[in-house]
Amino acid sequence: MDSGVIVTVTEKCQYDFSYLPASQSETIILARAVNVVPFYYASLWVRLHAIRIGGSATATLIARGTNPSKYDQEKFTLSSAGISVNITGTPPELLTGSQSAIPPFYQIELTATQANPATQIYFEISIDLLLRAA
Repeated sequence: MDSGVIVTVTEKCQYDFSYLPASQSETIILARAVNVVPFYYASLWVRLHAIRIGGSATATLIARGTNPSKYDQEKFTLSSAGISVNITGTPPELLTGSQSAIPPFYQIELTATQANPATQIYFEISIDLLLRAA
């Protein structure tokens, strides 16, 4: 009875943040404004195909609430993460995180933080966003 949809955020992609200096972070935006208006529940499903992350380096996928304005080019985005998934594990691994009472749009971000001393940060993932009605 519950209706739902699966949105592909990315096909299988390789990410390499090994160039980051020690203790530095970088965030890339994978999707700016995924419309989730008719839905109440959301979950990110991340397939971990390969990973080489050393030391205390981290990688995190975040779905952050946003609500773009047709009147203003500024980004209106929540500061806190709605859904957060740590990229870790032994492939093949399925990682997930979820949220209810979701915002009207999601901005999907990937953040990598380099260890000190610097180490390798490489992984291959594919991402789906599962949306369900209340």
